[in-house]
Amino acid sequence: MSRPNIPALDSFPETGTPEHAKLGGYDFYRSIGSPQRIVAPMVDQSELAWRVLSRRYGSDLVYTPMINAKVYVQKNKGSSRVREGYFNKAFAEEGAQELVLGTKKDTDRPLIVQFCANNPDMLLEAAQSVQDKCDAVDLNLGCPQQIAKRGNFGAFLMDDWHLIFTLINTLHRKLSVPVTVKFRVFDSLEKTLAYAKMIERAGAQLVTVHGRTRDMKGHNTHVANWEAIRAVKEALRIPVFANGNILYPQDWRDALAFTKCDGVMSAEGNLYNPTLFHTEIVQDLASLAHRGEEKPGFDALHIVHVANEYLDIVANLKTPTAGSALKGHMFKITRPALAIHADLRSVLGKAHSNEIAHGEDRVQEYRAFVVELTRRLEEDKLKAESYIAPADASRYYMKPLHVLDPHDTSKRPAFIPHWYLQPYFRPPLNPPKVTDIGLEDSEMRTHHGRTLKAQGNDEFAKANYAKAISFFLDAIAQLPPRPETNLEEKELGADDTADEHSTATHTPPEVMETILTEAVSLDGHLITSEIVELRVKLFANLAASHLKLEHYEETIKAATEAKERLGGWNHLSSALEDYKRLEKLDKEGRVPKASRAELYAALRRVPPLLENVSEKEKKEMMGNLKTLGNSFLGYFGLSTDNFQMQEQEGGGYSLNFVR
Repeated sequence: MSRPNIPALDSFPETGTPEHAKLGGYDFYRSIGSPQRIVAPMVDQSELAWRVLSRRYGSDLVYTPMINAKVYVQKNKGSSRVREGYFNKAFAEEGAQELVLGTKKDTDRPLIVQFCANNPDMLLEAAQSVQDKCDAVDLNLGCPQQIAKRGNFGAFLMDDWHLIFTLINTLHRKLSVPVTVKFRVFDSLEKTLAYAKMIERAGAQLVTVHGRTRDMKGHNTHVANWEAIRAVKEALRIPVFANGNILYPQDWRDALAFTKCDGVMSAEGNLYNPTLFHTEIVQDLASLAHRGEEKPGFDALHIVHVANEYLDIVANLKTPTAGSALKGHMFKITRPALAIHADLRSVLGKAHSNEIAHGEDRVQEYRAFVVELTRRLEEDKLKAESYIAPADASRYYMKPLHVLDPHDTSKRPAFIPHWYLQPYFRPPLNPPKVTDIGLEDSEMRTHHGRTLKAQGNDEFAKANYAKAISFFLDAIAQLPPRPETNLEEKELGADDTADEHSTATHTPPEVMETILTEAVSLDGHLITSEIVELRVKLFANLAASHLKLEHYEETIKAATEAKERLGGWNHLSSALEDYKRLEKLDKEGRVPKASRAELYAALRRVPPLLENVSEKEKKEMMGNLKTLGNSFLGYFGLSTDNFQMQEQEGGGYSLNFVR
């Protein structure tokens, strides 16, 4: 085996002396309370409200979501709104030493703000703007997503050690707070250790080691390498945090024991169970499945308890919580229950938050969802079958990732009743993944959705329509969340769609590429036509399955979703024709009464969309033509004035040549 190409440590400059007096290494670590339980930086998920909740349940240190330094320092129209969306200073709550939320006193410290960057000057400018609101600034060297590759940041800087050194060293010398770094390992342990030592020499005062390589993402995600993390810990003189494989409460204890690190970071594990780090909650998780047995500490693990507490925090903060973050958290917290009560997914999906409102008005629709979920879960607790692992448990559960004592299953049970918080395991074809930003990337979720769709198709072919519905619903839930405001309608020009992201705190379109992750939300993330098309097919399959079972109301709902989500003149025109046929059937008394409201709502909704999209397509066609005309029509003595657009009787437009 050839020796990896490793730059010599002496080829890098000396660390240098900071311009500002500040603590470093273990002095800094002790000054923030010697944290052992750390919540990772997670795009659109480690926002202020979630940080508060995580601290209430044992987290010692929390990071902000990743901020793109280049976008953060841009000075153009709307740039102040961009910065406030990333890190809100207006309400003085982010990074505050004390927060009074109702009757509770909370804090947003200690706090580390994370940036991604490839330009030292931009990184420094961005970091200096928040250094008085945090305890340290972190450089992201771990993001493996395609957006990081296109932007040349995160894990895609791993090949440019001298640039990395400059980025870290600039912050070390110029900031008034320490600089920390989060990075991934190489395939070669020798190169990983040399890389870590270079980062330390550059001035990092604390590092987090994600025990996966840059290529270990999506379908290629594997178990994080705790051995490599332990080797880094032994090689450095500064505090080291371990990241990877933290799904059960026992995992972070085992990680500390195995790696000898100073702390353990959790991303996705925290999202599904924010009580993961709480030391006072029951450790014998297997006992959760014992009917009639409610031990002290069980309450904190109840889904509805944590969901309501999170909503309380959102309602009491002055700083608005982005609707995409709120919805993402609610889906993850309640995931086990929604696997049983699948119909409530649409209820949660349609819930909106009101960012410009205050108090309970912000979360009113989400609270109504929790009330109904609570009622159902209380009924479930009385059923003996709720305490028995389902036959298809393998779809949701698998063996622990890393168990020091494989004989002790009480702390990592294969089954936990669905009203309790618990880790989420994907089917075997898609191994569990903890990404650098805590969420699956869009590609992985889309691939997983296709897998479930294929399974649903198989069940449909076998005439197992109820099972097919279950798979199709799971597939829809697995796809990157679509915007609450219906992006398709927004693009078509609909102005009557409730837009919860229209406030000053919303992340604007120019940030879309920078912060792409699992949550795909309006103006916050990219939604591709591929995902839209897959979602349309799933709703169409769902409608076909309901039709086979003579579920006419559900058939209409699913068909409505399939028709309207794809957008475009042809699809909307076809949808309108279908609705008119249904209207004719209704006049003949052949449409279920319960479905009439949905039918006539669609009949009111589609014509304006059709008008808007036809106008949009007309403008796009003329715009494209004019662009081409500037380049070659002039060669023939023609201009775009020689072409006129004429509306057709059946809809659509044609181009006519005139002299």
